[in-house]
Amino acid sequence: MRLIVKHGTSVKLDTGRLTADIRDSAYAKYVVVRTKYSAISLGTELGLITNPEIPDGTPLGYSLSGHVLEVGRDVKRLTVGDPVACYGAPYVRHAEYVTVPELLCVTVPETLLKPAAFVGLGAIAVHSLRKAELQFGEWLWNIGLGPLGNLISQLAIAANYRVMATDRDLKRVERARSCGITDAYVHERDRLGTYADRLTGGALFDAVIVNVTARDPAVLNEALLGLRMGGKIVLVGNVPVALDRELFFAKEASLSIVRAGGPGRYDASYERAGLDYPYVYVRWTEGRNMAEFIRNVREGRVLMDRLITHEFAFHDAPTVYRDLLTGQSDVLGAVFRYDT
Repeated sequence: MRLIVKHGTSVKLDTGRLTADIRDSAYAKYVVVRTKYSAISLGTELGLITNPEIPDGTPLGYSLSGHVLEVGRDVKRLTVGDPVACYGAPYVRHAEYVTVPELLCVTVPETLLKPAAFVGLGAIAVHSLRKAELQFGEWLWNIGLGPLGNLISQLAIAANYRVMATDRDLKRVERARSCGITDAYVHERDRLGTYADRLTGGALFDAVIVNVTARDPAVLNEALLGLRMGGKIVLVGNVPVALDRELFFAKEASLSIVRAGGPGRYDASYERAGLDYPYVYVRWTEGRNMAEFIRNVREGRVLMDRLITHEFAFHDAPTVYRDLLTGQSDVLGAVFRYDT
């Protein structure tokens, strides 16, 4: 079995084996999946590759789709042959075969295997919107239009929130508009106030979601300026948390951080042991957020065909990452295709 791992400041295709034996009673709630597509998470993966503290051999990737090849004896919802989407490292990675807990898999239509590979980003997008706690018709400003920001904006519009989205990259703005995000603009600091006043009638935004990676916390204070009194900032990206205290106080704002795809993520009892949270107490787990994203894709509320700009053969991974790292690629949403 081959998988993509970090190798110096690039990647290589390595050989490995499945991370668990589903015949072992400890993995009775796991399934083996043969990968068809895996989604590239640009920000996360390029960050891992260029981080000298991340050791060589670290697998990349965390979101894919494929077919169930084997099931553990305690698996209830899945059967051999089911098309599924799976999310969550260390179980999910760019690999020809993966062993995944049942709760981190959702069934998908066979015809949607390619877009379903983005189920990880989709679950994070869904959870980010839940953290914003918006109500019907309220205004969201979404900063950052990479794949995750694009999905957040599309899902927000589908939920009938009113959305302004900004990014410093004109191509991403244009791609967002093609995905139905009408009020998408180039992020130019001296024009943001004009956009906000025109769209909201001067009331400003009920929530701001920040989806960028930056060393300078200035973007958080820009978000504060666009926020109405009592509004909320939701931080999804990697930005230093250094807010203007006086402005934060004047706005009586709140700040929330999104860690991943929802309750259950990184909880060993949920992910590894397969102990689902009771529906009546935890309405939206990471697994239920995954399923909700797939429902929106299936019903045409999210235009994945316009978000996915590239499809690469799995065996071309070293060349793909070289081009990404050197800026020679204009990728937005991309998948690896497996011909196993």
